[in-house]
This record gives sequence, C-alpha cells and structure tokens, in this order.
Amino acid sequence: HASDAAYAAVGDPVEGTMLTVGRAAAAAAPARAGRPAARARDVFAAAAEAARAALARTPEQLAVLRDAGVV
Repeated sequence: HASDAAYAAVGDPVEGTMLTVGRAAAAAAPARAGRPAARARDVFAAAAEAARAALARTPEQLAVLRDAGVV
C-alpha cells in the first residue's frame, strides 16, 4: 500500500523515477515472502534486486535521464 500512497501523493507521477523503483521493490518482497521457507533476508534481497533492476531501467523510461546519461 505504501507504493500506491506514494503515487497518490505526487501530483503528476512519472515512470522512471524513485516511484518506479519503490514499486518494483514493493512487488518483489511479498512475491518472495510467499515462497516456502522464505526468510527475512531472502525477502530483503529480492526487494533490493528488484529495485536495482528497476533503477537500471529508468533511463529507458525517462528521456531526461537518458539524455543526461544518469539514472
């Protein structure tokens, strides 16, 4: 629900921002937590991995980042 609240709090949410990164982490955590024998470190690792992957994709989603060569 935090990801939804973050999007709702922003007047004009744009993909390719920290909102996107947070949403990816938020989606990965419960997906990993639902597996048998999931441990907290597994859940945190899955969330961090998803966040890193989403961060790497931000230049593809937001032209200003791509044009500046940053994430």
